[in-house]
Amino acid sequence: MSIYHLTVKMHARAKNKKLHALRALAYRTGTRIVDPVTQHIYDSTSKSREVIHNATITPGFGPAWKDSPEDLWQHVHQSEKRKDAAIFREFECALPKEIADGTSPEAWVRLIENFIRDQLTPHGVLVTYAIHNKPGNPHVHMMCTTRHWTVDGFGSKNRSLDTFKVLYGWRKSWADHCNAALQRAGRSERVTHKSFAELGLQREATAHVGPTHVEQTNPHYAQKREEVIARNKKVQERNHRRRLERQRRAHVHLRASVCGVQMVRHIGSWEGFAPADQGAQPACTYPMALRSKVLDDAALFDQSEADARRQLLLAWPDAETAFNVLTRWRETLGRSWSWSVFLGQYQRIRKSQENPLAELLAKELMWVVSRAPQRLPDCLDAADTPHVIRAAFSVKEWVSKNKPLLVGALEALIAQAQSRLPEFRQRATPSATEVQASALEVPSATFREVLVSFPELSHLTGSESDIVAACLRLATAIDRPFTPEILRKRLQRMTQGKELPESITNESLIESLLIKDLVFAAKRRPHRLADALRAVPPLRRAFFEELVRDALIGTVREPNHAQAARALSAFEQFELQARWAVEQVLTPQQLADFEYRRSCCQRLGSTYTWQTFQADINRLAGSPQGWQRAWWDELVDQFTPTELKSISAFCPAWYDRSRELWSGMRSTPSKVTQQPGDRGHAQDFRGATGVSHTDDGLQTRMNTGFGVPT
Repeated sequence: MSIYHLTVKMHARAKNKKLHALRALAYRTGTRIVDPVTQHIYDSTSKSREVIHNATITPGFGPAWKDSPEDLWQHVHQSEKRKDAAIFREFECALPKEIADGTSPEAWVRLIENFIRDQLTPHGVLVTYAIHNKPGNPHVHMMCTTRHWTVDGFGSKNRSLDTFKVLYGWRKSWADHCNAALQRAGRSERVTHKSFAELGLQREATAHVGPTHVEQTNPHYAQKREEVIARNKKVQERNHRRRLERQRRAHVHLRASVCGVQMVRHIGSWEGFAPADQGAQPACTYPMALRSKVLDDAALFDQSEADARRQLLLAWPDAETAFNVLTRWRETLGRSWSWSVFLGQYQRIRKSQENPLAELLAKELMWVVSRAPQRLPDCLDAADTPHVIRAAFSVKEWVSKNKPLLVGALEALIAQAQSRLPEFRQRATPSATEVQASALEVPSATFREVLVSFPELSHLTGSESDIVAACLRLATAIDRPFTPEILRKRLQRMTQGKELPESITNESLIESLLIKDLVFAAKRRPHRLADALRAVPPLRRAFFEELVRDALIGTVREPNHAQAARALSAFEQFELQARWAVEQVLTPQQLADFEYRRSCCQRLGSTYTWQTFQADINRLAGSPQGWQRAWWDELVDQFTPTELKSISAFCPAWYDRSRELWSGMRSTPSKVTQQPGDRGHAQDFRGATGVSHTDDGLQTRMNTGFGVPT
């Protein structure tokens, strides 16, 4: 793929006393040049194989010797008298491999000359360039003069180009010219001159190592080179750890988004989500809206999980809510979670506690401090901000006794959490009631002044309490601040953008203010979507559900998440989304069919992905023999009996007659009609068993990503 590389070097006699312009010219052009003064021969014809093109770009005025590269650079060398003089400036740039090759370098030539005429020729710079086509590393060397060019030849030194601002402009211009060349070639690749920090990437750059042959003559260089290699190895290790962390976060973001769309599509109307040949299924046949998949589908549980859940619900009525809170915490931190683990933790805590959830979260935070202190910043995304603050205050004394070195990290976590709730400034250990009251306490008089300041809303004075209460309720549900200044900015944007409703009433203004927060919750905080929908006015719940559904449709099926795009390829994102969608609707026994199918396809020389699995289920959901058996039945029409016999060992256990039928195809002429060169067809194989797996509603559930397995 295309890479960006541009370095600018100044070649001077101060660093190399043997520096000669003709020697440098011969090396870069791969030619043999004789010095007309000393008769010294500079022979670099050994590099002529990799040099595929060279040329000199000069203006249309001046002495005639400028058109000959040997004469030009001989005059350059003679014009510099000082022993530390800068002889020439060199550009070394990588060339995009996608636009040209060694046999037809016209696109490279056009790219180079466009850059020279754009950036160097206007400043009176003469350039000789040579294209080197090394395997996998096409690049260009550009030798540039350092003096002003006049009608009489070289004049004074051009000092205006010796600045970092000019260098940065060159780097940007080369990236622009490369991207223009890629666009002309019809390629989608692009390059950039920006650093990792400018691009917002959490990645460190490695240092250039340099060639190995210099070590033979310079021991100091060899030691420095080894230090650079060791430093680069540490940087690569740190980048690898950051890449793994980005992938973990990408998984979390993608899964949250997929689950968000599943919830929204379930609470909304089912019209439009079922295929044309399948009727929309009634909502009553599916789990209740906005419920956890673990709670909704009893088929996903084994007996131990069901018993653990039953015991917890009998002992603790709020166990379901606590389970969902702790599920988010554990999944964010990459830890396993189940009802059995939940029951074990609940049995070990003090039952005298008024709020067992607070103690459970405190124990989880103690585990993070003890086992993975580097994951402390992730706790802000693992639970609601009040829960994090309360848990941090609870374990602060324990941390000061057992982990004194981590007290600062815990206090930083508390400060970051408190910054997310501007109204929350408690110094002591807060209770749940205090946290809620603190989040909702805002002087109503300030909000009244904001409404009065807008003439369009002056008639709503006196009903601002309802508006503020609705906005505060939703903001608290999605963990966003809401202050008079925020209200003022929102009203200003709505007024300037003419987003205010035509008939401004109390209800219409509330709807307009809540829309922004709901869309934000749907796209950025899908794990708070259920709380957000519960916080809207009940009489307008259906309207807001439709709004959220429309906002989410099309945002998840495309790999457009910033976190995921930086860590995963588009194919990997689609694979994860397909896998999670399938896991939402199938039992573990049905999911095991994927491994059987993949093994069979690998034996037959093809691949089988989660996307293909999902597409096959959607395609075969209405088959009379059931979607599972239908796929295996299709193999009969696609492969020969010999091929079917080779994969019979990979068939699932429930497909009990596969070995008998597939192995008997070769010896039973009544079932197989085979001609030389033709594939056998078993016409009597379909429906040979009396087991039916018909599920008319599975296709709809696969389209929505939510439902009850067969």
